[in-house]
Amino acid sequence: MNRLNEKVMNFLELEEGKKFKQKEIARAVGVKGNNYIKFKRILTGLSEAGKISKYGKSRYSSKIVLSGKVRKKGRDQNASKREGKLVEGVLSVTMRGFGFLLVDDGPDIFISSDDMSGALGGDIVRVRVFPRKVGPSSEGRVIDIVERKRTQIVGTLIRERGKLEVVPDERALRNNIPVMKGKDKKGKPGQKVVARIIEGKHIIDKIFVEIVEVIGYPDEQGTDFRSICVQFGLNAKFPQKVEKESSELNEGIERDQLKKRLDLRDELCFTIDPVEAKDFDDAVSIEVLKNGNYQLGIHIADVSHYVNEGSALDREALKRATSVYLIDNVVPMLPERISNGLCSLVPNEDRYAFSVILEVTPKGVVENYRLRPSIINSKRRFTYHEVAEILQKGKGDYFEELEAMNQLAKTLSKNRKSSGSIDFDLYEAIFRLDKNGMPIDVFRSERLDSHRLVEEFMLLANKIVATHVSLDRAKENLPFLYRIHERPKEDEIKNFLEMLKFVGVNIKVPTPIRSKDFRDIMTLIEKLPEKNLLEKIALRSMSKAIYSDKNIGHFALAFKHYTHFTSPIRRYSDLLIHRLLKKYSGEDIRRVRPGNDRMKKTAAQCTEREINAVRAERAHARIKEVKFLSGKIGEKFEGIISGVISSGLFVELLDFPVEGFIPVSSLRDDYYDFEKEKHRFIGRDTRKSYMLGDKLEIRVKSVKIAEREVDFSPVKYQQV
Repeated sequence: MNRLNEKVMNFLELEEGKKFKQKEIARAVGVKGNNYIKFKRILTGLSEAGKISKYGKSRYSSKIVLSGKVRKKGRDQNASKREGKLVEGVLSVTMRGFGFLLVDDGPDIFISSDDMSGALGGDIVRVRVFPRKVGPSSEGRVIDIVERKRTQIVGTLIRERGKLEVVPDERALRNNIPVMKGKDKKGKPGQKVVARIIEGKHIIDKIFVEIVEVIGYPDEQGTDFRSICVQFGLNAKFPQKVEKESSELNEGIERDQLKKRLDLRDELCFTIDPVEAKDFDDAVSIEVLKNGNYQLGIHIADVSHYVNEGSALDREALKRATSVYLIDNVVPMLPERISNGLCSLVPNEDRYAFSVILEVTPKGVVENYRLRPSIINSKRRFTYHEVAEILQKGKGDYFEELEAMNQLAKTLSKNRKSSGSIDFDLYEAIFRLDKNGMPIDVFRSERLDSHRLVEEFMLLANKIVATHVSLDRAKENLPFLYRIHERPKEDEIKNFLEMLKFVGVNIKVPTPIRSKDFRDIMTLIEKLPEKNLLEKIALRSMSKAIYSDKNIGHFALAFKHYTHFTSPIRRYSDLLIHRLLKKYSGEDIRRVRPGNDRMKKTAAQCTEREINAVRAERAHARIKEVKFLSGKIGEKFEGIISGVISSGLFVELLDFPVEGFIPVSSLRDDYYDFEKEKHRFIGRDTRKSYMLGDKLEIRVKSVKIAEREVDFSPVKYQQV
C-alpha cells in the first residue's frame, strides 16, 4: 500500500462511522490539484477491494470499528489481525526525528518520522502496528493522539522560504513547526519565543503554532533561564498563597520546642559547602570519646517544623519535589524566606535541626545511634576549598576536628568500597559567565578530600535512618520512602564488558552481577587513561536510582537500606522522611501513619520531578557549551571520541568539558563503514578506523545555537 492509500485508510479509520465527501477526504489527507485524479482512482480501488464503503456517487466511510465488538457488514473477522493491532503508550522521539512507542507489556515499537501524524515526544498515542516485521523491532504509525502532554513549546523563530517557523529547543519533539498565518505578529527571526500548539482538524493534518510570548534574543540576559523554565515546566515564582504562608512563619526559637528537642547549641558544629551556596541544610560535629570512639553528629535543617502537612507550602513543595540548579540561577522547591532564611544553618544563629548522633569506632563500625529533633548553632561556615587548604597545611580554624573527620571519612569510604560500593568520580562542568550570562570560560570541577568528607557522612546518615525504620523497626511494617537502585540488566552489562575488550580490559563477572563485581571493574578502569570516558559509559550501563515505597536496596552503594534524609531544603523526599521520623517516634503510630498508596504516589512524583530537573540542568549546560564554542569557530583542539553512532562521532574536548559531533560525511579520505559492535568506523580502502576512546585533533566547524548543535571536522588523528 502506497503512502496516499495509507493516509486515506488512516483518516477514515479514525473517523469510523462517519461519511465524507470525496473533496473532504482530499483536503484532510493533503491532496493537491496535480494528484487529484490519482486520488480518485485510489478511492475507487479501495472501495472495489472492499476496504472502504461507498455511498452514492462520492461519499465514503471506513468499514473498521477500532474499539468494540461490532464489525460492519461484509468485514472479514480476521482482517484486523492482518492489518495489525492497536497499541497505546507514550511516544519517545529521538534527536534524529524517529521515535518509539513505549509500552508496559511488550517491546518498544519503532515509529518513523513520516508516521508521527503530528504527535510530539511525551504524548500518549495510539499506534497501529504494521502487519509485517521489518528489522529488529515492530513498526507502526500513530493514528490517534490520546493525550497531548504539552500545549506550548519554546524555540527559536526563523524565516524559511519566506515563512516563519519555530525551531523547538527540544529537538526530540519533531522538525521545525510552521507558524499559522495571521498568528505571526509577535516576534522577529532569531528571537526565542513561546509558541502555542494549534491542532489540525484531523490527525494527519499538519500542526501549527501561534506565538504567545517573546523571550528575547539568545545573547540577552535571562533568555536562557526563561527558555529552560518554559521548556521544562519550571516556575521561578511561587503562588501568592504560598508566599503569604511563608511570610507568616515565626522567627526564632519557640519556648515549647526547648522541652521537645536536644539542645546542642553549645556543641561545636559547622557547615561545609560550595563557595556560591546560599542555603545550608547540613552541619557536622565530632568529638573523641574517652573510650577512643568518635561521637559524630550530622545535623540537618528541620524544614518539617515550618512546612506543615497539607498546607499550601507543602502542596507546592510536593508539586515541585526538588530544587533545580541551573548554571546562573535556581528554581527552588521552597520560598527564599525558608530556604535561605529560616531553615538555612547560617553561622551564629539558633536553628531547628534533626540530628543523627552516632558512636563510631576508629575502624568505622557504628556502635549505637540516636535520631532526635534538635536545636543547633553553627560556629563557622566553611567552603570546600577552605577545608581542603586547612587539611593540607595542617593548621587553621578547627583543624583538630577537621582532621578527625577526615580520618573517619577515609575509614568509612574504605569500608564501603570493600563491601562493593561503587564511586563514580565524575566531574562537573563549571562555567564562568560575563554580566549578560555569556560563557567566557569552562573547566572541570575538582574532587577534594573535603567533598568526600561531607559525602561519606551524608551517606552514613541516610543509611542509618533507612536501617532504623526498615530493619530495627521491621515488625511494625512502617510505610516509608526509600531510595533504591536496581541491579543492571544483563544485556547492558554484556555490552559494557564487550566494549571494554576494545580498550584492553578483559574481565568476566558472574551472573547476576554483584555490586562487588562492578566495583572490581571500576577499579580496573581507574588505572586507564580513558578513565573519565569509561566511567561515563559504565554509569550509562546502569539503571537510574529512584524513589520507592518498596525497599529492594541500593545496588551502586551496596546498601540494603537507604533513603534521602540530608537535603530537605531542596528535596521533598527528605522533608517527608523528617516528618515520618517524628510521627513514628510518637506513642500512637497507627493514628498518624500514612497510607501505602499515598507513599507510592509521592515516590512516583519525586522520581518524575527529579528526572525533569536533571534534564533541565543538562539542557541549560548544553546551551552554555554551545555558546562558548560559538566564539571558537575555526580553532583547533585535541579531543577524545566519546560516542559512535551510525551517523558520526561524538568528540569531547580535552581542554574543555564540552562535546561536538563529526558527521561521517565529513570523513572524506575514504568510505567508512559503521561497525556497531566494535564502536567504530573503518575505512574500506585505508582501513583507518575511528573508535570509541581514540584521540584526534579537531577544528570547530560550525555552531547552531538554536539547535544546540556543534559540528567538528577532523584535523589529525591518533589511535590509542
